[in-house]
Amino acid sequence: MFYNVFAGSNWQSSALPIVDEQLGSLRASPLWPFVAEIRYATMGAEPIAAAVAERCAKLGATCVHLGHSAEGDEGNTLEPLHAFCKTRPDATVAYIHDKGSFHDIPQNKRLRAVLLQSLASQPCADAIVGGCVW
Repeated sequence: MFYNVFAGSNWQSSALPIVDEQLGSLRASPLWPFVAEIRYATMGAEPIAAAVAERCAKLGATCVHLGHSAEGDEGNTLEPLHAFCKTRPDATVAYIHDKGSFHDIPQNKRLRAVLLQSLASQPCADAIVGGCVW
């Protein structure tokens, strides 16, 4: 699992609740047994990196911080994801994004919920176990 986390100056009231929501949803989902590791990149407010690590520890998840930058975008997470896939072509990976932490609008909240619900669904977990061909 690769996780892109952006935190603005109000990170405790914007990004942190989203991280809690997403990690909690993953933990409660049928996909969780297949999440061997969460590799996350953080951007923006620096304290978010430690906050994500703390949440990972509480969930019993193996998490690897890919790094932090004051400014950045999805490339900070997608480039390591691409490199990972190039060296492990048979691996199954997923990407999540704390959509809405930068623009907190209802449309982003809905999009984030739909994307995570799909990823964390039983059919997705079944596809991973069954080696579904897309």
